[in-house]
This record gives sequence, structure tokens and C-alpha cells, in this order.
Amino acid sequence: MGDTPILIVDDEQEVTTFFKHLLAGKQCQVHIANDAAAVDRFLSEGIPFRLALVDLKLPDANGLDILSKIKQRTAACDVVMMTGYSTVKSAVAAIQAGARDYLEKPFENIDELESLLDQFLQRQSSDDESLQKLAAQYGIICAPGSPMHAILAIVRKIARSRSTFSLKVKPVRARN
Repeated sequence: MGDTPILIVDDEQEVTTFFKHLLAGKQCQVHIANDAAAVDRFLSEGIPFRLALVDLKLPDANGLDILSKIKQRTAACDVVMMTGYSTVKSAVAAIQAGARDYLEKPFENIDELESLLDQFLQRQSSDDESLQKLAAQYGIICAPGSPMHAILAIVRKIARSRSTFSLKVKPVRARN
């Protein structure tokens, strides 16, 4: 699985400690953010997060805003929203905003949660390998977490989608 950078965003120390212990030994780089300012610091450092577990309600921010920031900086990052105040409306909003999954706190089944995290980590590892093969096929050099890696991930996601769209481009005339 490699050294997968994971971001845990929660203001409750018990939750962040729980995830640190749950992810121990899984070859992850676990980064803890207790508020929006810490998230901003991590994102400004350019850490290529592959998974983020984000609390929906923080004292200084809305988890959906943090989700948006993460997706803007690291499009390939899977974001899982967590909340102790679950509603259908918030779950739908999170998924529509790009969250991969939505978890309710307190976590009832720890084995199920660990299995979910393992699935994310294995999928990320598999995605990295397939993107490396794709890049090599076209002579592109990119490391997991690099900007080019993120671009290839987006291109592959678009290529797999069933949506159709047209792009109208105006010709540019050369200036003399």
C-alpha cells in the first residue's frame, strides 16, 4: 500500500486518537487537523492526500467547505465525511459535493470501519499502479501524488464516465 498520506479532520481528540490507532501499521502517513487553519496549513504544504476523513461540523468551519478545499487542491483524494448529527439532507449534500462516503459517529462496527478504510487504501494503491502503467504507455513521467498524477486521474475518471459534452472553442488568430 505504500506510505499513503491520510488527513483526519476532527475537533474531538478521542476521534483523532482512535483513527491514529486504527491506521497504525497500515503504512500510512496520518496527519491530524483539529480545525480549518490546520487543514489550510497541510494543503498549502502540498501534501498529496489520498484519503481524508472530515468531520461535518467543526467549531470554526463547515466540513463541506473543507471538502471543497481538499478537492480543489488534491482532486484524487477520496473524502469521507463523518458526523454525529446525521441527516439525509447532510448526507446528500456531502455526496453531491464529492464525498466518497458518509459515516455516522459514534462508529458502531469497528471491524466494518476498518474494512472500509482497507478498501480505500487498496483501491488507492491499485489506482496508483494502473496510472503508472498508463503514464509509462504514453511516455509520461509522474509520481503518485504529483500534479501530473492528479491530472491523469481526472482524465481517466472523465474517460470512464458515460456523460457526453461538447466543447466549443473559438479559433485564435495569430497576431502580426
